[in-house]
Amino acid sequence: PGSDYFVRVSSDADDSQYRLVATIDRLPIGFAWEVEDNDTGILANPLNVIIDESQNVEVRGSSGGDQDQDWFKLHVPDAESQHPVWMNISFYRSNIATVSGVEIYSLYPDTIDRQIGKLSIEPLSNMDSFSGIVERGGDYLIKVDNGDEPMSSDYQLLLSLVELPADEGTAWEVEPNGLVTWANPLQLGVKQRGSSWDGNEDDDWYVLDTRPWMLDSEKESSVLNLHFSRPSGIGTTSIELYDTIPITSHQSPVTQIQINTASAQKGSINVDAEAGIYYIRIHPQNEASSAEYELVALLVESTVLTRFDVDGEEIERVGRPLKVGDTIQLSLMWSIGAAQATFDIGDVATDVPMTD
Repeated sequence: PGSDYFVRVSSDADDSQYRLVATIDRLPIGFAWEVEDNDTGILANPLNVIIDESQNVEVRGSSGGDQDQDWFKLHVPDAESQHPVWMNISFYRSNIATVSGVEIYSLYPDTIDRQIGKLSIEPLSNMDSFSGIVERGGDYLIKVDNGDEPMSSDYQLLLSLVELPADEGTAWEVEPNGLVTWANPLQLGVKQRGSSWDGNEDDDWYVLDTRPWMLDSEKESSVLNLHFSRPSGIGTTSIELYDTIPITSHQSPVTQIQINTASAQKGSINVDAEAGIYYIRIHPQNEASSAEYELVALLVESTVLTRFDVDGEEIERVGRPLKVGDTIQLSLMWSIGAAQATFDIGDVATDVPMTD
């Protein structure tokens, strides 16, 4: 709106006649069309998308020639609500000759660390989609790479923003978190849900602070448990635990495990906990982008009970609370003539149900 355009008509014939009619129509609400020049992130076309599950914005565009790129900028509206916002992007393109793709960035373009998603369409397919949590008040860039598609090749983007209901027991991964400095906070006892938008390159980092949860008397008597599961996983996922910020890629974790089909796509890490800050890296290999995972951190306290004798005197404590890797060894002796033997191991419960 408010721009001037020039139309040039050329003809080689002296007596040629033509009729030119120009019309301007307002696009309907929820519909947008690509406007050139938008070949860079700085020149990205702005998109107005509201947070409403019943509202979609349809964006249409076409290839402007060899290696044409189309950029769009999406601003997520801010609000007083703290409910997470789910972004959906669907990419449609038919009758293509080469691979056509879409890349999604958190504000800064052409920086792999800021990339939060990608879509790809091959000649035998015509649709791909992406979903993920976005930050309120955040800006996101969407790049459509037309590649070698001819100028007549049109495409369609369908975008929506949906507010998810509040769930105090569940948290969602927020991209980008591919660097330890951008790690998402991990809360004890809260189910952390996430996914790998790239099955080989999308690392997810989390940071866990155990200090608020550990009293001085419990610092040496707690076990940190990390449970990971990816029910629909098809590849391998490495879960690495660090007790300091890994400065280089050669720094070894405190411990790590690998999850794959052999382990039913689930597993746990257990370490003796200390009051401090831990960093968790989730690294996928040959994984499906649609395979969500769950990560839960628990702090299990191991305590020594105070016991009293028949006279009411406190029995002196022997040993220390159990730690990871400790074993309990029991020896039972009875006479040959006894019909049965009984023993007591204090208040230890052996019938506690264990679940994942």
